[in-house]
Amino acid sequence: MQIGTTRVVHALLAASILIAPNLQAQDGSASVEHFAEIKKEFEAASSKWMSSYRAASKGGASQEELLKLRGQRPNPKEFLGRVRKVVAADATSEEAAAASAWMITRGRASGADLGLALDVLSEHHMGTAHAVSVMSMLSRHPGYAVTQFLAKAVEAAEGEDLAVALMTSAEQLKRAAGIARTLAAGTEDDLTRYAGSYGRDTVDALKTADADALERRSAELFERIRGDQELSAVEHRRRRMGDAAESALFELRNLSVGKVAPDIVGEDLDGTPMKLSDYRGKVVVIDFWGDW
Repeated sequence: MQIGTTRVVHALLAASILIAPNLQAQDGSASVEHFAEIKKEFEAASSKWMSSYRAASKGGASQEELLKLRGQRPNPKEFLGRVRKVVAADATSEEAAAASAWMITRGRASGADLGLALDVLSEHHMGTAHAVSVMSMLSRHPGYAVTQFLAKAVEAAEGEDLAVALMTSAEQLKRAAGIARTLAAGTEDDLTRYAGSYGRDTVDALKTADADALERRSAELFERIRGDQELSAVEHRRRRMGDAAESALFELRNLSVGKVAPDIVGEDLDGTPMKLSDYRGKVVVIDFWGDW
């Protein structure tokens, strides 16, 4: 029985390798492909890989064999070159809009590719479903190009789309401010770590950015959501926008680095009443825990 299982696993490993040749980005090709065909090819390769991986996992593959299979998972970045050509061929087309959105949401575009996708959506497709669809992917990217794109999205959006644009822009500015504070007092390791995620240009810009100004603008957008009954009532990520904005504002004003910690009232291990403010000026370690 063990011999049969091993053969099955080895066969699946060998078969999965056949996926790889189809994943090569054909940047050298002179013709511009249809985005739908590129997307279909990527999804087919992903589906084939997933079937192989699941079969290997159920067939008794070792951790080493599964690790090897995970390394053969189709990488959307290998398709970015071909998708980029679609976008560049006619930036005003519906196909370019869909391709740009895919570059951001699925292709995890960065650097020049991210800039191209944002420019195309911003200049030719702002306010469309394609532009709205990328926003959830941008809230954690602190780059200036993203900040500018989201600012334009706020100007162009209406109704629920406006609520999403405001929330995404506020969250992105809040994150940019947090990273700016870290980098201002950070080490070279911090710079290298963030540069690996967002690019050196973004990190260099954030290192000298005005974190207070970024936080103020973020708070203004959160306040705009909280102060508008319709925007506040919009459901986003299974939560009312107003509640999310309220929590974010509390964090900005009370829990950011450099802020005075909110007072905590409770009892110590002996049952004696205590307040955090009683220890002001001293080094305090707080251990939050619960028993459910």
